[in-house]
Amino acid sequence: MSITNQAMFNNSPLTKKENFVLDYIKTYQKEFGAYPTYREIMTSIRVNSVNSVCQYLKQLEEKGKIEIIKNKGYRLTHREESETPGMCFLPMLGAIQAGGPNATQEVEETISMPESFIPKPTSTFVLRVRGDSMIDAGLHEGDNVIVERREAKAGDIVVALLNGENTVKRLVDQKGKLYLKAENPDYQDIYPQNEWTIQGVVVGLWRRY
Repeated sequence: MSITNQAMFNNSPLTKKENFVLDYIKTYQKEFGAYPTYREIMTSIRVNSVNSVCQYLKQLEEKGKIEIIKNKGYRLTHREESETPGMCFLPMLGAIQAGGPNATQEVEETISMPESFIPKPTSTFVLRVRGDSMIDAGLHEGDNVIVERREAKAGDIVVALLNGENTVKRLVDQKGKLYLKAENPDYQDIYPQNEWTIQGVVVGLWRRY
């Protein structure tokens, strides 16, 4: 039976990981009108077992954020369903180099944004720019770029993975050969020699003045 007495809730603040799980559930529910499966949560929060997901959901129930329904899954409490209308929550996955490739540092936090700005929240994430190789494209040190996991086309600014490290550059097609162009004359373009992948397309910019 779910705990319904507010006085019995654990009122301590949510941890970063608990917030991450709760924000993912809210965003998924708003986009699809249903709740993510335990395995979808497991993939989203990067843990290796469903048992870990169960533990986080139990902690969220103890803090009054969700209700676990025996043999039927879980749901947000009425209070949580009514909070932050019109907002979605995007994972902030760390810093990405706008220079040479550099490993992305993953951070367990989220950023809330109006859902009208983000057509596909569950396939979108945010990265913080480091470096100045894309300044002529308007991307500066400390900016947050909004990245959508989708197929890229020539001319897009993309997040690319080369040799296990990430960089943000413009994708250019030169007579059928793709390369990554810097938007700063002080930096060289990148012509990948080994296998590389595009992890997403930059679709927006969020900057705090």
